[in-house]
Amino acid sequence: MSVSGFAGKRPPSGPCTLKIRLKMLIKKTTQILNELQDLLDSLSPEDYSRQVMVLSNATIGQHVRHILEFFECLIQSRHTGVLNYDKRKRDLAIETCPEAAKNALQNILKEIRQDNFDLTLEQQYLDNDNEVIALSSNYYREIMYNIEHAVHHQALIRIGVKSLQPELMLPKAFGVADSTIQYRNQVFSNSN
Repeated sequence: MSVSGFAGKRPPSGPCTLKIRLKMLIKKTTQILNELQDLLDSLSPEDYSRQVMVLSNATIGQHVRHILEFFECLIQSRHTGVLNYDKRKRDLAIETCPEAAKNALQNILKEIRQDNFDLTLEQQYLDNDNEVIALSSNYYREIMYNIEHAVHHQALIRIGVKSLQPELMLPKAFGVADSTIQYRNQVFSNSN
């Protein structure tokens, strides 16, 4: 069954169901951002900005910045109606200073709750750098994308944290997609 409870069917629309969907999306986004907040509270600034060999010498801070800046791009798209994730700031303070990351995270939590709106998603690829690909999207769809994107980077962050601080316990679901958790639970319940 899908998250909205309408597997294989087009979910009903209307103000009530849109509010329910937004509530579900905000709840999941808040969960992910709170997990990142807890991580930031647990890491020293040195470990946050330390290159990690198993992450191809990327840092945990770089992955956190990447997650946060995608959310920031989405929130800012309400002003222009255009969303291009490649035009993010790449703010070195967020990537090197846990306190700056916490501030950015708190701003996202304050701004994320918005009514749905249409937007144009833009992308350019290196093999054709003069042409912009533009597709229709909307705010709620892009929150869903950001949730999945964040979980993917949390999985990488988990690997980095275990390399730097093996004793640090992360939540069981940190960096694991909900569908994977559901599948594992199903397999576990079928094996008993």
